[in-house]
Amino acid sequence: MVNVQYNKQFGALVKQALNGMSLREAAQRCGVSHTAIADMVNGKIPRVETLGRIIRGLGLTEDNELFIQLFYEAGYVLKSE
Repeated sequence: MVNVQYNKQFGALVKQALNGMSLREAAQRCGVSHTAIADMVNGKIPRVETLGRIIRGLGLTEDNELFIQLFYEAGYVLKSE
């Protein structure tokens, strides 16, 4: 059985990262399905590989605060104090 996790804050960050881009356009740029993007906007936490594709496809870099927040809210990194 797959343990699916949701995080509302993560979904809000994904929506912010899309910056008004349609789900289909984002999916094409990121190499994932539009339903995968929609699931993330709704707060579904993807596998780390998928999140990496989304972040690269949207042009976010490691020095971007949104990049860090997305990984943090997805539970893949601990925020430093």
